[in-house]
Amino acid sequence: MANEQMTETLVRKLMAFENGGNQGFNVYPQGDTEDLYELNECLLKAGGKPDFCALNEINDEKRRTKAKPEYLIVFDDDPNLVIVIECKKNKKNHISETLNQPKKYAVDGVLYYAKYLKESFRVIAIAVSGTKEDDLLSNAYIWNKQEETYTEITKLRNILISPLNVKNILEKQKLVQSYSLKTIKEKANEYNLLMRDTLKIIPQQRIMFIAGCLLSLQDDTFKAEYNSRTSSYSLVEGMYSALERVLKKAGINQEKIDLIKHGCNFGSCQALMNMPLMQKGSLLFFLKELELTILPMINDDANHQDALGVFYHEFIKYTAGGAGNELGIVLTPSHLCDFMCELADLRDSDTVIDICCGTGSFLVSAMNKMFENANEQKIKEIKRNQLYGIEIQDSIFTIATTNMIIRGDGQSHIYHNNCFDISKNLNLITNNEKTPKFTVGLINPPYSQKSNNETELNFVNTMLNMLQPRGIGVVVVPMSCAIGTKFKEDRRRLMENHTLKAVFSMPDDIFYPTGTNVCVMVWEAHKPHGIIKNNSLIPNEETFFGYYKDDGFEKRKHLGRVDINNKWEKIKGYWIDLYKNKTEKIGYTCKKKVSDTDEWLVEAYMQIDYSQLTNDSFQQTLNKHIAYRISSNQYPVLTESKKSISLKLDVSKWHEFMLEELFIHQCGVRLTKIDREKGNLPFVTAKEFN
Repeated sequence: MANEQMTETLVRKLMAFENGGNQGFNVYPQGDTEDLYELNECLLKAGGKPDFCALNEINDEKRRTKAKPEYLIVFDDDPNLVIVIECKKNKKNHISETLNQPKKYAVDGVLYYAKYLKESFRVIAIAVSGTKEDDLLSNAYIWNKQEETYTEITKLRNILISPLNVKNILEKQKLVQSYSLKTIKEKANEYNLLMRDTLKIIPQQRIMFIAGCLLSLQDDTFKAEYNSRTSSYSLVEGMYSALERVLKKAGINQEKIDLIKHGCNFGSCQALMNMPLMQKGSLLFFLKELELTILPMINDDANHQDALGVFYHEFIKYTAGGAGNELGIVLTPSHLCDFMCELADLRDSDTVIDICCGTGSFLVSAMNKMFENANEQKIKEIKRNQLYGIEIQDSIFTIATTNMIIRGDGQSHIYHNNCFDISKNLNLITNNEKTPKFTVGLINPPYSQKSNNETELNFVNTMLNMLQPRGIGVVVVPMSCAIGTKFKEDRRRLMENHTLKAVFSMPDDIFYPTGTNVCVMVWEAHKPHGIIKNNSLIPNEETFFGYYKDDGFEKRKHLGRVDINNKWEKIKGYWIDLYKNKTEKIGYTCKKKVSDTDEWLVEAYMQIDYSQLTNDSFQQTLNKHIAYRISSNQYPVLTESKKSISLKLDVSKWHEFMLEELFIHQCGVRLTKIDREKGNLPFVTAKEFN
């Protein structure tokens, strides 16, 4: 059965606070303010809420108890500002017509408290009713100290945000909220359901709509006044004007501005245009939600996650009809971006380019890395002149532009073009400079784009050719790019011109739920990997290989892969240390001279550290094998009990051997699946990696 405590719990969750001390403020539940003399006196004067009392009246009944609002919040840096919160379990008890029944109604009650508190404080009064997160009513009011009346904060109607952000709204400061993957996922799902079920917006248009809303909210004039507009048509007009101002300020030319405005196409959905502005799912609803919930997490400087990229990724995952695949958005995990920036040894003097930048995740990670030791003036310079991206798809170009503008790069160097065309005409982005300005390249090329020779390694070669001599390129590509039998021409061309410094085999499920196995390569530009002799490439130096399969992340329901035990920072430091010191560790890393025809994977060269094997390892393997047999009905379940056998593994005499030492290997007649007959012999088939 619903009760008021459920409402109180929801308020704490949605406003992200706990009773007692919080960062920047303290929360006092149920009027527990004995230690705060002035606040306590106000509550004593208010007493218990009467059944009836007009707002312009003072309750003269004999005080028997102190007022006990659900929550009182006092700020560390502003003791003269107080938030008071009143909760009711039933939405029908949210507000009365005359605001004179403080005991029965939430709004009446919180304003009753506020009229006493405002004698000594500046008061924010918040009333909340309901017990379901997606079906709450809330109103917020500001009642300045000793003034006769209050004003509603209409932007906060039916939305709850953290106390610090409520304060920031009043003071016209930037809203900041700690990054929450759970919140981002929940909001992405909520917005998609509204667009699908209520507004009937097709998947491909939803992401552009969201990007346009976020861009328009970067205009301070529009952000300050959009909540006062009275119709969807007026809002759309304001959004287009805001988009124009924001994009011009970012240095986007008119052709691209028109492209972005056309892609957003705000007014095309009649259901949206005809919906009352106060209704959930309206244009006003989305603007408020994005401003007050998503943008604050993007503004969190303490968070190195690409919050906007994660939001876009989650948003597209929830769209129906495979829109994510159609748009070609595969988000590079933030911790992988971070790792690759570390491999590049980024400095605040570097200039970075991503020639297939997608939503801009690498540029955001690079920017954060370059900021670490930069002063304020250098940070401005990095934003203005040291981050470049190229993206060919209209919709993704808009998303990347949005990401970088929101991140504050004063002149968005995201170019809507074909990277192969730009590589031939560098003056398109280098102001006619003859020498490439880029010192670092970071890319995750589109996978399986085989038309016009656009293999993954062709993207790598194109990026490296755009770097300065000795520039560093760090790329994440499918494992197939590291196999000696594939992409022979691309591999030869790369090594004739550039040096392969390192290759790291990454966790098999790092792109979960996408199933691509990947490796990370580090290249040094315009320094040949070797010399050509008798049409063979003879390598000049060793390449460093790493078996970096365990990043500490674990799969969690509804969250995907997460660093649940905070292992990543320590693991990343270890990985980087091994690479920088070129440390060879059995079972982990090795060095090897390789040519274009060799495999570029650690699995082909590293020694196995058998000492890491334990009895438990052996037992677990046996258990998995038995479980597989039982689940596949290949063998009967053993019912006869056996005495336990004590395992004693002695790995001192273990060594590597070639399979042909034990087996005679012959190629027989090709046996397709349809021709195979079920029998008792184990059958091993050839695969891409075997």
